[in-house]
Amino acid sequence: MENGFDKFKELRARTKPIRWMIILIIALSFLPALIKFFINFPVDYLWFRALGFQNRYLKVIVTKMEIFFLFGLIFYFLAFFNNLIVKINITSQVRKMILGEKYIKEISKYLHVALIIFMVIFGLAASSWWSEFLKFYNLENFNLSDPVFGKDISFYVFKLPIYHFLKMWSRMLFIFLLAWALILYTLSNTVSISAKTIFVPQHIRIHLGVIIFFLFINYGLGFLLKKFDLVLNQHSIVKGASYTDIYAYTFAYHILFFASLILALSFIYWIFSKDFKTNLAGIIIFLILLVSLNYIYPFFLEKFVVAPNEIEKEKRFIKHTIHYTRMAYDIHKVKERFYDVKYNLKPSIIRTEKEVLKNIRLWDWRPLKMTFKQLQEIRPYYIFSDVDIDRYKIAGEFRQVMLAAREITHSNLPKEARNWINRYLKYTHGYGMVMIPVSQVNQEGLPEFYIKDIPPQSIKDLKIQRPEIYYGETVRDYVIVNTKTSEFDYPSGDGNVYTFYKGNGGIKLNSVWKQFLFSVYLGSIKVLFSDFITHSSRVMIRRNIIERVKELAPFLLLDNDPYMVLVKGHLYWIIDAYTFTDQFPYSEKFNDEINYIRNSIKVIINAYTGKVKFYIVDPGDPIARTFKNIFPDLFSRSEELDKEFREHFRYPSDLFMIQADMYRTYHMIEPDVFYNKEDIWNVPSEIYDENEILMDSYYIINEIDEKKGPEFLNIIPFTPSKKNNMIAWMAARSDGEHYGKLVVFKFPKRNLIYGPMQIEARIDQNPEISRLISLWGQKGSRVIRGNLLVIPIKNSILYVEPLFLQAEKQELPEIKRIIVAYHNNIAMASSLEEALSMALEGSGIESSGTDKDLEASLKELINKALIYYNNGTKALKDGDWTGYGNNMKKLKEKLQQIKNRTP
Repeated sequence: MENGFDKFKELRARTKPIRWMIILIIALSFLPALIKFFINFPVDYLWFRALGFQNRYLKVIVTKMEIFFLFGLIFYFLAFFNNLIVKINITSQVRKMILGEKYIKEISKYLHVALIIFMVIFGLAASSWWSEFLKFYNLENFNLSDPVFGKDISFYVFKLPIYHFLKMWSRMLFIFLLAWALILYTLSNTVSISAKTIFVPQHIRIHLGVIIFFLFINYGLGFLLKKFDLVLNQHSIVKGASYTDIYAYTFAYHILFFASLILALSFIYWIFSKDFKTNLAGIIIFLILLVSLNYIYPFFLEKFVVAPNEIEKEKRFIKHTIHYTRMAYDIHKVKERFYDVKYNLKPSIIRTEKEVLKNIRLWDWRPLKMTFKQLQEIRPYYIFSDVDIDRYKIAGEFRQVMLAAREITHSNLPKEARNWINRYLKYTHGYGMVMIPVSQVNQEGLPEFYIKDIPPQSIKDLKIQRPEIYYGETVRDYVIVNTKTSEFDYPSGDGNVYTFYKGNGGIKLNSVWKQFLFSVYLGSIKVLFSDFITHSSRVMIRRNIIERVKELAPFLLLDNDPYMVLVKGHLYWIIDAYTFTDQFPYSEKFNDEINYIRNSIKVIINAYTGKVKFYIVDPGDPIARTFKNIFPDLFSRSEELDKEFREHFRYPSDLFMIQADMYRTYHMIEPDVFYNKEDIWNVPSEIYDENEILMDSYYIINEIDEKKGPEFLNIIPFTPSKKNNMIAWMAARSDGEHYGKLVVFKFPKRNLIYGPMQIEARIDQNPEISRLISLWGQKGSRVIRGNLLVIPIKNSILYVEPLFLQAEKQELPEIKRIIVAYHNNIAMASSLEEALSMALEGSGIESSGTDKDLEASLKELINKALIYYNNGTKALKDGDWTGYGNNMKKLKEKLQQIKNRTP
């Protein structure tokens, strides 16, 4: 035995360099993470404090630490106690050991280090659940119970995830303790396991038996939790617990729970008995029950009982699915109305419904973005990343507008100008915005501007006092302001105008320590040693508004379309934020990710200072109230919000399209109709450019309540499944006390109401329109068909589609024609008013415009042909055979084009 220990010491001595190398590698691998932590912690704290949210940051840090130490210490004490018992048991059997008692003392310190490593792993795994623990201890009830177990929905949303975590964490703990003990017992030869026998001394059986007892108790409790998971299932018809779930799996889980308890008790019996056969038989019986009850019985019940009578067996559960899915997506409040289409509009409507018609959107955001780029980016380092839609009160009337923020991008600076000073100290901000009315087009086919140019030139009601944009959608880099060098403000003629930052955004670099800290954090030594940076300088990080909000509230889902608003001369961003879960019983999941969503929170960011405010606009949402309980300083009540911001709230398209997608199925509230999918609706397609695309919801100003007048709506039409005619349209209201209310208008089934693709087909089949599009589509030009808008008005339906013309070598699309369809009439003219008047009168296409365009085109081609002929004749006289051949080739091309365009 001493000889064995000597060999162990010799082996340890020979491997000492390797052990130290491994320790060094492990230490170096952890070093970057430690450095990152000690740098990020003070930087994050300073950033949160600058925004006034340091309490939110500290609460998360403290919660993570509490969970880490709580679960880490629980693991350590149990693992240490487990290891101590192993050591005592092995020592008592020292004569049967391979290496002896000295071996235990030598390896104990290594085992202790291993336990500490595992303690960190188990503690970190638990701390990652900080959000779920905070919601668990601060939950708000839904005051709605599931129909099977009678639990409040908060049990599934806030409690059940924690119970599952505790189950899995403790299960891994028991498995670890068991594996640790078995490995040490086996290595020390205190237990022997062979094909024929399993020999375990009684004092070791006590140890292992207790661990296995608690492990099977854990499995038993796990079966009880699985029972509650049944209401979260996603079957093809039923979303939640089905007939088979209730009458097979619920029964199975209860039996398996008791079987687990009996099996656990059998290992207590094993402690006092040397015979392991009883336990082996118990395990085999348990596995047979598991397979029989969890797989075989449900299969036969589903196949021979449910499948032949599915509608009858599942009807009760289909009702639950319909009811709870509608609740989860907030479509149970949708008001359905009948829209009796009469087609009785007169040309006089152009005067009587002026407020609606002048807000019909002609500009499509995609070609408009290119137009903004050509006309208003001014310099290559400016960029319009997106075009948004909103409404403003102008001259006492609400006008729908399209707008874009002019942000700055360093990537478009000249290569030689992309130095550190220019990128981070000089070119620090974008400047101003552009805004146009949605329906106005000048004689050149370009937009009329409400706000344009640098510095901003605007109409009286839209003055911008603070046009600088330090925080936006595209910015990624940090900047440092209030340095010794002035910032570029905006270009002016052949020169530039410079400025210094006058706000309180960013973090003040008022100490050497902060300069060193950010020098390391930003990876630039210049932050510490640059002579331009003073104690009055401010560093701005996380300037991207999406990144900024996600850092503050990672538990919220953010809308994909932030939009800029102009309020009291200042620029702000508004982001719609959603509370959500995938734990709502009997609710169908959207994209296999969520089955409950609310737009409960509006986020407002000052584009100049970067200050962020979260406003709870739906206090009825239990998840939002729970977050308010957790972070009272982060969230504000909607009553604290300036009413001018409320005037720019719009119902978000992301949420609206989710609700529309769910409503197209869940408008069927009768189980029989729902089961047979007799009345499924679809979101229609449209033609954009030359491609068929799925229609997006769109904003309009329209009247759905005669007492309230025109209001800002988000609407989407519906078509029946596998058909193109229109069956209904859905609207989300955005103004005042009606914000968030959904209305569906159903068309009479006895009448054919053209759907978007049917109108697109009629446009394609119109010879005059086809001829004009072919004419414009000659070499060097591109015709873009814009959004087709369905406009409900006075119990009638209008369809409006703009035609854009764009030169291939210049991205400056121009609106050339407006197509209006009404009932069986299609009209096309150079203005909306003309096209609308012609469509209502049934006078057809503005043929004069087409003929004039054709005549002008032919004249141009003839003139070019004559030029090529004259040039060819001259080249022939001069003996220039190459020039003659080239001109004759071009002449032939023009003559062929003239032939093709001649009726």
